[in-house]
Amino acid sequence: MEHISVEELRKYISKESHEETTLDLSGRQLSKVPEAVTDVEDLESLKLDRNNLTELPTSINKLKNLTWLLLDENQLTYLPDSIGDLKGLRRLCVRNNQLSVVPTCVQQLKKLEWLVLQGNHLTDLPEWIGDLKELRLLIVGDNQLSAVPTCVQQLKKLEQLDLDGNHLTDLPEWIGDLKELHVLWVGNNQLSAVPTCVQHLKKLFWVFLDGNHLTDLPEWIGDLKQLDVLWVSNNQLSAVPTSVQQLKKLGLINLDGNHLTDLPEWIGDLKELRGLWVNNNQLSAVPTSVQQLKKLIWLYLEGNQLTELPEWIGDLKELRELHVSDNRFTVDGMRSLLELKGKKKGKVNIYFSGGYNSKLTFD
Repeated sequence: MEHISVEELRKYISKESHEETTLDLSGRQLSKVPEAVTDVEDLESLKLDRNNLTELPTSINKLKNLTWLLLDENQLTYLPDSIGDLKGLRRLCVRNNQLSVVPTCVQQLKKLEWLVLQGNHLTDLPEWIGDLKELRLLIVGDNQLSAVPTCVQQLKKLEQLDLDGNHLTDLPEWIGDLKELHVLWVGNNQLSAVPTCVQHLKKLFWVFLDGNHLTDLPEWIGDLKQLDVLWVSNNQLSAVPTSVQQLKKLGLINLDGNHLTDLPEWIGDLKELRGLWVNNNQLSAVPTSVQQLKKLIWLYLEGNQLTELPEWIGDLKELRELHVSDNRFTVDGMRSLLELKGKKKGKVNIYFSGGYNSKLTFD
């Protein structure tokens, strides 16, 4: 394919979202970009992800109409300076490559709205990142950052910030100045407390704090009134923090892998809850408070110490998935699973094991 003609390449061109002219060469085991690619000058989106590329052609700057360049999952250690000539570029994705620094050419991309650098070898970000004033999404998870680079402070339009899987022990106070932030990922770091700056992010919709060293959540979490998703799995919580009670719009909460022996009665007050994950805790019974969650679709209770399910599980009319593998069900407990058959309208999938390995689907 590396010697393919422009005419042949055009067979791979399609119109995608917003009628973008897209050339998709994903997953074709390319070690070089076909020369003809840079002669297709009307391209707006170029997908070169999941190949074996170690470099890009300098002639890529001929693609003056390019707005999206997807380079994920290659072997790139740098980007050519000529990428800086792509003045209309709005999305640049270089996830899971071999970058040790952010390529300097990115500095010239003043219209950039998405910058995805997850899964590289970055230890810092250059100060000029702060000059990319149109950035709305910055993904730098799974790198080697030990602090949030100060340049991020200048990104006032930022809506999504991914710092997952680095070496962070805290977040700077100025994070609270990023008033447009809707989504914050800080999972799999070394946080022992939720950074206080987060309380100023009143537009937060999703927050991911999983895989840290949290033993509690601060009271001010309850002030994040727009929160729909709260991920605090794989921490050291021994109880569900009372601050969560104030999150009346909460739709999904993940409490997997903590030290919970029960859930509080007020969980039932979270009327918008659609998904509840409490896998791998120490529950010996399904808390009665769950009975009040009339919008619940997904309920995960795997890896606890349950011996049976309460009859009222069948009254959760919206429930579609119930995961109860790796518990301690008695014979009567297994019978209680079967009794759900007559209590559910629609379809519910029940996943269980422990003497049985099965998925029951009831219509």
